[in-house]
Amino acid sequence: PGGEEIDRSFGFQRADMFRRMVDNMLADRGTVGDMRRQLKSRPDDVALLHRLGMQLALRGETTEAQTALRRTVALDPKDKSGLASQSLWVIGRYVHRMKTRDLVAAAAAFNEVLKRFPKSRAARSSGIDLATLHVRKDRKKEAFNALKAMVKGDSKDAHRYVEAAWFCHRQKLAQPDCVTWAQKGTQLRADGYPWAALG
Repeated sequence: PGGEEIDRSFGFQRADMFRRMVDNMLADRGTVGDMRRQLKSRPDDVALLHRLGMQLALRGETTEAQTALRRTVALDPKDKSGLASQSLWVIGRYVHRMKTRDLVAAAAAFNEVLKRFPKSRAARSSGIDLATLHVRKDRKKEAFNALKAMVKGDSKDAHRYVEAAWFCHRQKLAQPDCVTWAQKGTQLRADGYPWAALG
C-alpha cells in the first residue's frame, strides 16, 4: 500500500509458476524482506546469504548486495558449496558491470574468481566476462590472457575450450592457441559444437 517494492522477478514464467510467485510475494514468502528476517536467526547460512545478495544485486541495492555476497565468500573460503565463487561472479556481473558500471571493480571480481576458484563453474563465466571487458577497451592481449586463465583452470572442461575458441572467432583474436582450444574441445566433447568452433 505504501508503494514499497516487495520483490522482483525476471524472465518468462508459465502461468502456474507466475501465479505461485505472486502469491508468495503477497504472503511475503521467499522475498527480500523474508530473507532479511531469516538471516537474523541464521546469520551464517551461506545459501540464504547468496540468495539474498543475488536478489539485492538484481534490484540494484548494491551496497547491501555486496555485503551479503562477500559474507558468503568469507563463510565458504574453499567454495565447498559452489556459492563463494558464484557470489564473486555476481559481484562482478550484476553489482559492478550492470548496476554501478564500475568496470574496474567488475574486472577485479572476475579476476578474483579466476585466481581463487579456477575450477569453479563461475570461473568459466568470469573468464568470458573479463575477456569481454578487455575487448571493449581494445585490449586484445589482456582478453586473450583472461581466456587462457579460464582454460587453464580446468583442463578437462570441454566447454571452456569451446567457449574460448568461439570468443576468439567472434572477436578476431588471431592466436594459434584459439585453434588448439577448439581441437582440444573436439577430443573432450562428442557432439558437433566443438567441431563448429574449429571450423
